[in-house]
Amino acid sequence: GATFECPQRFPGDRQLPCRPTLAYRRPILTTAHGSNSPSARMIRRLPPRRRLIAGFVWLVASYSVIDAAFGSLNVHILRSQNMSPIAIGFVLGAGSLTLTLADFPSGAIADRFGRVKIAALGFAVLGLGLIVWAAADRMVSFVVASVLAALGVALISGNPSSWLVDAA
Repeated sequence: GATFECPQRFPGDRQLPCRPTLAYRRPILTTAHGSNSPSARMIRRLPPRRRLIAGFVWLVASYSVIDAAFGSLNVHILRSQNMSPIAIGFVLGAGSLTLTLADFPSGAIADRFGRVKIAALGFAVLGLGLIVWAAADRMVSFVVASVLAALGVALISGNPSSWLVDAA
């Protein structure tokens, strides 16, 4: 945008006209290490501990949005496939049972192989489960998708919090 550069005026000086000038805007470029957006620059300027906390907050917030969206839509999707309430209960029960059985040992697995690796694996398995859920058209495929998603959630469940405590 255009701005106006006016000479400094002192009392008693005669009025000088203002000249329009073009404001220079630095182009926003992406670099090899990621985005050069204002938020990315702000995060890169943070000390490492604060950067870790910012990454943790972003990770947990993203996961919470995905989990809330999936949780609020899954029954509607199953009803749109003309599934009976008993079949819907079976699909959701399979996922809940998988989550219950896999959640406890996932902590020991994360301790043995590393929290970040297991959390990344959990996000990959959750993503695979959501992809299968989106492509599912029969009860069996919905059960497989529900089990995969629950397994992914079990692998993720406590890892980000433990990872943050260990790193801090």
